Amino acid sequence: MGTLSFRFQLIPALTLTAALSSAASAAPVGYDQVLDAIGVAQRRVLLYTPALTDPGLTGALREAVLDTARETPVYVLTVPFFSYKPESGVNTLALVGALVHEAQVDSRLAVLIVDDHVFVSKTLGRVPRPSDIEYLPGKVNTYLNWYKTALGSARRVSRLDAVQRIKEMAK
Repeated sequence: MGTLSFRFQLIPALTLTAALSSAASAAPVGYDQVLDAIGVAQRRVLLYTPALTDPGLTGALREAVLDTARETPVYVLTVPFFSYKPESGVNTLALVGALVHEAQVDSRLAVLIVDDHVFVSKTLGRVPRPSDIEYLPGKVNTYLNWYKTALGSARRVSRLDAVQRIKEMAK
C-alpha cells in the first residue's frame, strides 16, 4: 500500500514536468500584466505556489475574492509548512473567502490559471514583483488537470483554521 500511495503522490509532479517540457511556446510576461489579468478574471483564478509571501499578489487575489460584481472563484493551493509562517498571505485569503487548500505538492514551480490563461514561474508568490513569469498559451487543459489532481490530496483551510493560526502567530 505504501508504494501505491507513493505513486499517486508522484503523478502531479510527473504530469507537471511533462507539461513543462512541451512548453516550447512559452512567452515572458510582466508581473503587472498578471495582476491585471487577476483583476479582470471572469471564470476562475487558480494559484499553486509553495509559499505566498508577495503582498502585491496577495492583494490582487483578495480583491478578486471581494469583488461581488464578478464573484470569481479564487483557489489557492500551497504547502502546509509555509502557511504557518507569519509572512504568509494564505490565512488572510482564507479569512476573506478564498478557497485555500494545503498539500505536499512536489513542485517548486508556481502555476497560476486565470480564466483560460496559464502563467508559470519559479518565484511567483514568493518574491515581490518576480521577473521570471511565463505565459503558456494553449496549455490550460493540461494545467487544469494537474491542478485538480494536486487538489485531490489537499486539505481545506477554513476561516476558523485561519483565525487560530493568526492568533497563534501573534503570540
